[in-house]
Amino acid sequence: MLKEMTKTTKLRGATGRRSGAESATGVPAPAALAAAVRSVPAPEDYFEGCRAGLPELPDNLLLFSRSGFGGNAEVRTRHHRHVLILNLAGAGTVCLNEKMVPLRPGEALLILPDQLHHYVRPVGAICWLYVTFEAARSDPWLALRDRPVAVGARGWVAAGWLIEDFRAWRSGTAAASRREALALGAALLLNGLLPAPARDSSPAATVAGAAGSGVLERINRVVYGDPGRAWPQAELARRVGVSPSHLRFLVRQSLGVGPGCYVRRIRLSRARHLLETTTRSVREVAAACGFRSAAVFSRAFKRETTHPPAHCRRTLMKP
Repeated sequence: MLKEMTKTTKLRGATGRRSGAESATGVPAPAALAAAVRSVPAPEDYFEGCRAGLPELPDNLLLFSRSGFGGNAEVRTRHHRHVLILNLAGAGTVCLNEKMVPLRPGEALLILPDQLHHYVRPVGAICWLYVTFEAARSDPWLALRDRPVAVGARGWVAAGWLIEDFRAWRSGTAAASRREALALGAALLLNGLLPAPARDSSPAATVAGAAGSGVLERINRVVYGDPGRAWPQAELARRVGVSPSHLRFLVRQSLGVGPGCYVRRIRLSRARHLLETTTRSVREVAAACGFRSAAVFSRAFKRETTHPPAHCRRTLMKP
């Protein structure tokens, strides 16, 4: 698979096609890439992206950018997706399982599935590119765990290609052909970030632990699609296709918490998104996300983020 990926990269380079990551001399320019990054619209659904359906490659890809975190910096998040952050501008800190990991401009950081993470709000503006995706296993990229790495010239070029393909896919331009290009591009970018001894590892894997990951994905779709509905465990288990006892086992094995706690986190994630992107009142957001009152929602939100919901809107940094 790596040979095919390398061949694809050489062929693509031979076309003379230049992305926003390259200057006229072919030298990557992260500052120029930042403009392209900021032009990528925020996704409507943070769990559903471009699906190529290619075995052994990153799938269900999403790209988006952050210029700040506002009141959401301290929201602790954990889910089934891989999250690759490329820092184009502005230093910041990511907290991974309570470990503080500084992320400087020119560096990348991979957050693995189910890693509890949040952010220390940066002092100034930032420009971070997020590439999130699903994969059968994390083994090929364990060398990137909890450690920022330099992106390097080839990495910025690959990121530029990825942005170009994702924007084309979002716009519907040659969407079918872009799906494979996105999957290959993400794999190339990740492989290029690995330390040299690890690069011989195939970015592919047999499906180990896929049962738990698949159930988490289905829970995300079901609850995020209708967060205002009550979700008893029996009904949730039926919707995701497992027994209630197996649901409890898989969620606790994957996340260390029960299904009820995970559903509440999804509701809070949806609520945070509504507070960011709409003018709905706190009471309306609470009702839309399945909380029986604004007071119950505010307590749950503050318990998770240490701030009340209104604080999120007061401190939100607009792009």
